[in-house]
Order: sequence, then C-alpha cells, then structure tokens
Amino acid sequence: MSLVSSQVHNFTVDDRRKKAILNKGVALMLAGDAGKFRNYLSELKTRSRDHSVIAGLLEVLYFSRISEPVKVMRPARRLLSRTTDPWICNRVYPSLAWALRVTGDLSGAHSVALKNLEMSEETGDRVMALVSLAYNHCFREEFARARELLSSLTDLSGKELLNALHVNVIVELSMGNFVKARELSEEMIRYRESHSDSEELQSLPTGGPLEVLGIAKEALGELNGAWESYLPSLEGYIQMESAYSVFPLNRLLSLRLLSGMDFIIPASLVKKAMRFAKNRAPESQAALTEYRALLSWQNGRFEEAVRDLLEAGEIYTRVNQTLEAFIAFLKGAWLARKSDCAGFWNAMEHLEHRFRVYRDFALNHHFFSNLTGSVIEPILAATSSRESLVKVRLFDRMEVQGAKVPRRWKFKKALTIFKYLLLNQGRSLASDYMVYLLWPRAGPENNMSRLYSCIRFARRELGDLGFLLVCHGKSYALQEDPRLWVDVHEFQSLLKEADALEKNPSLQVEKYMKALELYRGELLPEDRYDRFIEEHRNYLHKRFQKALEKTVNLLLDAGRKGKALELVERFYLMFPDDDACVRIYIGTLVKRGQRTKADQIYREFKRRLWREHRLKPSFDLK
Repeated sequence: MSLVSSQVHNFTVDDRRKKAILNKGVALMLAGDAGKFRNYLSELKTRSRDHSVIAGLLEVLYFSRISEPVKVMRPARRLLSRTTDPWICNRVYPSLAWALRVTGDLSGAHSVALKNLEMSEETGDRVMALVSLAYNHCFREEFARARELLSSLTDLSGKELLNALHVNVIVELSMGNFVKARELSEEMIRYRESHSDSEELQSLPTGGPLEVLGIAKEALGELNGAWESYLPSLEGYIQMESAYSVFPLNRLLSLRLLSGMDFIIPASLVKKAMRFAKNRAPESQAALTEYRALLSWQNGRFEEAVRDLLEAGEIYTRVNQTLEAFIAFLKGAWLARKSDCAGFWNAMEHLEHRFRVYRDFALNHHFFSNLTGSVIEPILAATSSRESLVKVRLFDRMEVQGAKVPRRWKFKKALTIFKYLLLNQGRSLASDYMVYLLWPRAGPENNMSRLYSCIRFARRELGDLGFLLVCHGKSYALQEDPRLWVDVHEFQSLLKEADALEKNPSLQVEKYMKALELYRGELLPEDRYDRFIEEHRNYLHKRFQKALEKTVNLLLDAGRKGKALELVERFYLMFPDDDACVRIYIGTLVKRGQRTKADQIYREFKRRLWREHRLKPSFDLK
C-alpha cells in the first residue's frame, strides 16, 4: 500500500496556475508549430512534478487531436496512475474514452465514462459527465438508457443544455422518432440564436444542430428543408476547419442522388471539406470512403458504388458509428435493388446484424420505408430461423458447443484473443491495441507476428465458421452471424428489447426474465485479473443488477409477489455477497411481510461482509 501511495502525485499549485500552464501548451499545439510544442513539453518535464504531469496531459490531448488512439492510451494510463487530482483526471478521461471507443473497446470506454462521472463530483462538472455518459450509451446502442439518463437533467442552460439536446436528438433519430428529433433540433438552433453573444457558445461548432435537423427532415420527406439545413451545416463545419465537414457533404450528395432533384453543391465547399477531412479522425476516413461511393453512384458505376458503401459501413462499425454504418448498408441495399447490380445480398448480411436495433429508423424513413417493409423485413424474418453451428457461453465459465473445447486449445493467448473478439463481436479491435493487451511491456512491432499466429490458430479452431474471424486493415473482428450464438450478446439484446417496452409491462417483464435466465454467474471468472475482460465483467454485472431490480419491481406491481421472491432468492443464493442482490432480496421479503427473515438475512450479511472484506453494507434495513 505504501508503495502505491508514494507514486500518486497531488498538486501543490492552484487551479489558475495549472490552467495557465495548460493553456499555453494548447495554444502552441493549435498554432501548428510542432517544434515549439515539443520544446515546451521538454521544458515542462525538466521542471517540477506539477509541470511534468501537465506535460503528460498535453501529450494525451495532442495524440487525441491527431487521432492516434493507441498512443493516447499509454500516456493517459501512466498519468492516471501518477495523480488523483480531479482537475487533471476530468481532462484525461474523455480522451481515454474516445481512444478506447475507436479501437473497439466500448466496455472500457463506458467504465472510463463512469470514472469521469465519479470524479466530476469534486470538480463540479457532473452535468457534462452525465451527458457524456448518455452519449456513450448511444454508441452502445442503449438508447432507452440514454433517454432515461437525459430525462433526469433539469434546469440546464448554456453549453450543458446544447450538449444534452444534441445527444437527445441522436437518440430520437436512432429510434426512428423523426418528428421529435426535428423539434429538439429546432430548439437547439433557437437557443443558439437567442444567445449569439455568449462567448461559451461561440466555441461550439454551428454545423451539428443543422446537420441533425437535416437528417430528421430528410427522413420525414421534407427534402427542400433538409437541403436548406445541410448546406449551412457544411459551411459551419468548414468555418471551424473540422475534419467532420465531409459528413454534411455526404448528406447533400446522398440527398441529391436518392431524390433525383437537381440540388447544386458549391465546388469551393467541396474542395475545402476534402482538405480538412483527409488524414484526420478515423470517423472521417469512413466518411471519405462513403464520399467515393457516392461519386461512383453519380457517375453510373453502381456496382462499384455499392461495394464502397458497404466498405464505408464496415469502417463506421469499427469506430462504433453504428447508425452511420446502418445507413450506409441501407443505401447499399437500396441502390443494388434499384439498379439491379451485385451487392444486395452482401448488404442484407450487414443489415441483419443491426436490424433489430434500427428497425423503426428504416421503417419510418422516407426513402427506405418501402424497401424495408416489402423486401428487407420479410427476408430477414425468413433467415433468422437458421440454427447456430457454434454456441458459446461466457457467463459463469466458458463453454463451447460445436468447436474445440477451450481447455484443449494449444495456445492460451489464442484463446484469450478469441474471448476478446467474442466480447466485441461485430466490432473491430485494433491489432496494436490487442498486442498492447496481451504483451503490455513490449512494443506492437515486436509481437505482431505472434498475434498473427494466434489469429490463425483461433480461426482454425472455429472450424466451419473460421471465415467469420476477419481482418480489416490493421484491425480484427469476429463477424456477427446467426450460426454463432453467444450468451453475452443474447443477454444484452434481450435487455435492450425489454428497456424499449415501457408501455407494455407484461411483455417487458417476460423479456427481462428471459435475459436473467442467461446470467448463470459472472463473466469468465477464470480470467479474474484480465483488465480487458474485467471491464466487460463489471459492466455486465451492473446491467444484471439493474435488470433484476426492475424485474422484481414489475412483478411486485403486477401482484406476482411469490414469483418476485422466488426470482430474487435464486440470485441471492448465487451471489450472497452482492450488495445489490441482498438489498433487493431483503426489500422483497419486507414487502411480502417477512420482516423477521429480512432482519436475519441483513444481520448475517453484515457480519459476513465485515468478517471477509472489512466492509459495511451500503444500505440500512428500514
């Protein structure tokens, strides 16, 4: 303990001085003079420990700015191990969460967002941390949870209000509620206009609100209104010299192609958007691929356009822009069907993996509703009955049916990689990040050949489904397919469906109970000290706790007290030291009128928790 505490650094200078040192470095970074910026970092590192920590923060911000996610992680983790200063941590966590997200580790990003929220209690940035957490729920496609979190925020103003509205718009768009999305977008724009003299709001990009307004109007069939929103959105992004300029540019070109209307895009804007987008953020690389596809479409090269649209969708998926990916796949299917060219069935395979999540978006969209209702949905309903060739259970312990059992795998690292890819099924993990996880003390270049050998072995052990383990550039992914069933993903899919059924509590409780049946124990307990798996384990257990509490409450509200007690008692016996399970169990006993038993369980739990862990319960028995 003393060794750890001696390495943790707390600041001795005040916040105003820290901000001045940081702001000078940020100014040098934004000025584009790499030499002066590096010299400033070197100077800080030779001075006090305070200055050295700020130099580490500047490195994190710099690598975030140039979109080098793996390079962000090393200084970020090193910095977080050296200081507990809330002011520093609240500036490191957002960059680290971004780096984890774009390298495929959504659970890690979620855990970092939670840590950011915890630290915000000390810095007063709680609202922004909650908005960031809701945004992270969007990337995880947990839209009901994001909406619930945002609904708890009241009396917002300024930057906090605009950011909360923006996340709310993304949620409504993803769920196909286009009228609500349009209303929220217009509210954002009105607020900006009424506070045009605010210095705080002037630093925010103007393109975002207009872009999401255009998406909502396009989906509603208000095509002229969508065009009139996209064009100033493009101009706003260009004014900020943003790499994301290519997004509204793609929307303009796509709208023109889908509608057949003769909209004109100024060539000067196209040129500037291309200049800002090249060699920048990973998301913009996906958008550039989509732009290339749209140009091929415009020039009548339909097969080439479909191929590039699907490639763009795959890149969007790798950086967890799942709605953008789904739209790209929809466009690919729409164009292939309309032009009668190859690629339709490839597009259908991609759509199958996300259709349950974005079904309402596709069914309600002006351009895609007919195709979705008459073609896509019937085809996917027919193919969903395919039986799984390989079933993998990760809760309680790993069990595999239809492939070689884990204990007989020749290479332990190959099995570890297989677990990582299973947990991120459908999303890519960067190869250098995987090397960093497996061999953290060596550079990526020294172990890349060992990674390739492990991948080949894992692919071979999958047998007939080995083709699902694919390489995309410098990333690897295990593709989603009905023939590969994983209990973790079925558990999360059922919870997402249940969360969206608030207006139908009887069906909602059945979905929750079906999900809980899959939770046989914690995720992969045999990998207790693997930090990557630990992030997933913690996240899934919290999801289980919330689902259990929600299910018990629904059963109690429906008068099914016996079923509620039976359910929670089963999980209490499974997790007798779990604070949440014990609390729910005791609460259910009290509501059943079994106060004496509730007192006994509480006393036993309190004694056991202190004897084994030197902890006290987080709740009192009322």
